[in-house]
Parts: sequence; structure tokens; C-alpha cells
Amino acid sequence: EKQYYTEYIEPLVSHLRFPLAVCLHPNEDYYLYREITFRGWIMPPSNGVRKERKFYFDAGASDWEDGAGGPSLKYFYNMWKRHDILWDQIYAYEMTTTRKEFYDIIPQEYANLVNYQQCPVSSSPQDDTLQTPFLPLEIQRKTNEDDYVLLKLDIDSPRVEQGTIDYILEHNNNGGSFNIIDEIFYEHHILDNYLMSKWWGAGAAKTSMEE
Repeated sequence: EKQYYTEYIEPLVSHLRFPLAVCLHPNEDYYLYREITFRGWIMPPSNGVRKERKFYFDAGASDWEDGAGGPSLKYFYNMWKRHDILWDQIYAYEMTTTRKEFYDIIPQEYANLVNYQQCPVSSSPQDDTLQTPFLPLEIQRKTNEDDYVLLKLDIDSPRVEQGTIDYILEHNNNGGSFNIIDEIFYEHHILDNYLMSKWWGAGAAKTSMEE
């Protein structure tokens, strides 16, 4: 029997962040809670997850305690745990952190939960290998449609990010074969964004938000 429920999503405003991020004067008392890395507006599934197995893939994982915008692994583990969602497996990918550095930092209680690979990720299925995985195919290898799958993608390489997202959209729409990922957290470095161009500059993707 089908069950229906309402689930809210984050507002998709121009710079794809908290709606007031970068819009407030830096001298305001509450500015620190509205700068570009503020995560207080992210909403885990409000009704829990009804799927038995739960997987989290993180491309651009840095390490458990650190990251350019804060440690994503630690954040998604703790925040989803607050909503009674416990990961069965976490897969993390990063070019700069060695395996030794990664596992020296991660708390021992999580070490067996997280599968870490120091590697670049590919931008197309043609370049997919075990050493340079293409994330949609990597996810297909490890999960299925009966699993809850979260993908966080932020590697500051618009070409690779866009290739990944384009593949997912193309193969998920119009009866496509790729219907595995339940949630995506993705920093879309969109072209000429008036609020984020200071940070993205020439590193922005050659696509607009409309595209």
C-alpha cells in the first residue's frame, strides 16, 4: 500500500545557499549565522527514512574534522543521526588527504563505517575506473533502488561536477535507468552569480542557474 507524506526542501534561491547569505552587513550581530557556510537551513528527511539500508557518498570529503566549508562527513553523520538516520556505510573521496592522515584523524568508533579513497573522481562514464571512479556508476555498484542514498558533491571542479550532475539528470528523467539517489547536496558554481562571483571567479561552471 502506498503511503504519502509531505517533505519540505531547502529554498532554491539565486546563490543556492541560505537566502540571506552574503546579503547582510558584516557588522550585524547575526551576520556569522548568515555567511556562506551557514548550514542551519539544511533539512534532513522530516519523516525519517523508510528504507532499510542507508548510504552516504561524499566527494570532496577532506577529513572527519576539517574542510573548506567545515567538515562535511562529521556534519552529515551527526545531523542525520539527530533524525534517527544511521548510515550503514559511508564512502568518502578526496585527492589531497592521504589514507593515513584520514584514518589518523577519524575517531576510532567511525573508522570501520567510513570507506575512504584518496583519488580524483571522473567526469564521465568513459573515464570510470576503480582508481578514478565516476560517481553515478560507483553508486550503482554499491547500492540499489531499495536503499536510501545521499550524495554530497563539492570538489571545486565545475567540469567534473557538471558531468556528474548531467549524467544523473539525463538518466533519471524520462524513464531513465538511474533512479538510485534520494538526496543530492551539490555546490553548483553557476556562471556570473552576482553574490558568489567573488569566491568562484573563473572557476564557475559555464552554465546559468536556468540551465
